[in-house]
Amino acid sequence: MLFSAPFRSSCTGSLAARSRVCSQMVAETSKRFSSTHSTVSFSGTRRRGAHKILTLRPECILSSGQKILDISGRTGKTAIIDEEDPFFLRYTYSRDNSSNTRRVVAPPNSTGFFYYHRHPDQPEVAGQLRFRVCDDATRFDQGHDLDGKIAGVPWSIHLWKIVKHWKQILSLLLDERLADQGLLDDVKRLDPDIRSSIVLYSLSEPMVLHLDREKINVAFVTRKNVLKILIRRLFVDQASTSPSSTPYTGIIKARFELSDLPEHEKHGPTLVLRILDILQPVRPVSRWYNGRLPSPTPGALFQHYRQGTHQPWFLPVKKLGTGYDFDFPGLVSA
Repeated sequence: MLFSAPFRSSCTGSLAARSRVCSQMVAETSKRFSSTHSTVSFSGTRRRGAHKILTLRPECILSSGQKILDISGRTGKTAIIDEEDPFFLRYTYSRDNSSNTRRVVAPPNSTGFFYYHRHPDQPEVAGQLRFRVCDDATRFDQGHDLDGKIAGVPWSIHLWKIVKHWKQILSLLLDERLADQGLLDDVKRLDPDIRSSIVLYSLSEPMVLHLDREKINVAFVTRKNVLKILIRRLFVDQASTSPSSTPYTGIIKARFELSDLPEHEKHGPTLVLRILDILQPVRPVSRWYNGRLPSPTPGALFQHYRQGTHQPWFLPVKKLGTGYDFDFPGLVSA
């Protein structure tokens, strides 16, 4: 199944075995809540119509009796895990992964389930809450994750945000063995000032980049550390006399790579930027722009104009200030 590997769950083996284990988890969670919390009645809209989340494991949705949720046309949904403490999950997005979020409503046909996402190639710290759009629990694998502002970029709440703001979700993650207390304690100690950064958990992880931005903030996040870097004038025509000349608009998907180009060997391990896709059309700001800064091309390295020629943009790892002891997946230094 699509999600069996990422969750590394105890819900493996036959369907019957998975169902028994999932049912046991739900029963244990319900028993813990009922024994430690009295049921409280809520008046007004805060309690009325709240959606009860029984599980965040895709493989346990059916056996737990989790009800499907329709958030079409809503800015979010009040949810309950612990009956005593409802909370609101807001559908927001940011223009550049920053803290400047914008409230919007979910698109039509946004029916499905909240779940905890773990990619098999990502570390545990990269876990996220997402919303899977599907017709019913049996078609979970055939569904798709609810998009944020940009098509193909899922709406999500990262684990480092969950730790800081949603204690109710943390309880369910622990109960369902999707996270352990040691991981949550480590995440709590991470630098909180990464809201305005593009957060990466591995070097090969794609980034969404806006071409009209003169600088980008990137946070390389591990379970123990955060390395924040500021890249200035990435999409600026370096040969321009204007201090703020970003010649293109548009949105691209890209990723860092370690360069294998001979001209970068003298710098030691060096990062380059690979263009993966065009998410929103790339257009010149001025129709008279001469194309000195090449328009991004999917599959190619991002180019700058230097010394009269087009050359791949690059950033030596030693300039990141890692101290050569930052254990980040894919980021190696001599």
